[in-house]
Amino acid sequence: MKWMEDVHAQLNLVNSFTKKHIYWLVKDMPPFHHYYHEELAAFKFFFWRKSILFTESLKDTKYSIKDNLYNQFAEITQKILKAYHKIPTTEIWNIEGINSTLRQIELYHEMGIITSTEDTIFLYNCVLEVIDNLEKMAEKGKKILPSHPEIEGADYNFFLNEFIIGDNTFFATMDEKKVTYLNHSVIYFHGTSDPSFNNAMFRNLDNLIKKSTQISIVGEKDRKQFFNKLRKKVVEKINALPIEEE
Repeated sequence: MKWMEDVHAQLNLVNSFTKKHIYWLVKDMPPFHHYYHEELAAFKFFFWRKSILFTESLKDTKYSIKDNLYNQFAEITQKILKAYHKIPTTEIWNIEGINSTLRQIELYHEMGIITSTEDTIFLYNCVLEVIDNLEKMAEKGKKILPSHPEIEGADYNFFLNEFIIGDNTFFATMDEKKVTYLNHSVIYFHGTSDPSFNNAMFRNLDNLIKKSTQISIVGEKDRKQFFNKLRKKVVEKINALPIEEE
């Protein structure tokens, strides 16, 4: 909860400026996209608490969608989504961007931590729905809240770089200020407002963008191919599951 509250506070800080923009150099799909689907968000919260934060109370606990683990984080999650929805964003992706989430689902299934194949398939289908929404946002060049599609979001720029796998660097420009949040220990970020560091980081991101393919708004063929490749990854995971005997 403290981590979620800190994320919300950082997004509110960015939102407090008139001219703002955030950049995400994607290694793992940004957490905001998981939050579009309650069950997928609940799974990520469970995974982080059990396998990253080593929460003692979850040591011998298994995951079931029926447990409704989302409710305790529902309010803060919606606050984060609404704050994120207002900030113009550029994401630099690679085909590997959904691998971590898929591997986490697969690993928990293999370990018997997910209680049923039905739940595993449900989570994979959640990922497919997230991919659908990502494609819609890339096509429109605007953020979309699936629960409130009528509320127009901020600009959304989607770039594909097939040569560089990102490191989850999160960079924000706020009027004349810049802040870099460097990812460490899976979910944590270390922030710096050092001008020389941030100017160098901005130049690096700008160079990466120039060497990437924009598939938001323009590049329909590349966009369809990329998102179909993401879907194929998920479908292959589903098809690889053993059929449970009745």
